[in-house]
Amino acid sequence: MATQNITITIDTGNFTVAQALEFYTNLHGYREQVPDDNGDLIDNPETRGQYAKRMIATCVEKDIKRQQIRIAKRSAAINVDDSIGVS
Repeated sequence: MATQNITITIDTGNFTVAQALEFYTNLHGYREQVPDDNGDLIDNPETRGQYAKRMIATCVEKDIKRQQIRIAKRSAAINVDDSIGVS
């Protein structure tokens, strides 16, 4: 498996980095507290930064898979035998 490290720089405009990170992670479902194995709420062991990185990676992975599917469908359509007929 090949890997590629990518650095992303985001201009947060008038917001602090913490605010921008909070906006993004809240949008994607981050929870300050999560249930433990007993169902009790504990502080989320995954930081907002870790969560944001995981969500961005997941988005990129989904986009790559979606593009692979598009290419495969296009290739399959090109290779269909149109000479088959029913009478």
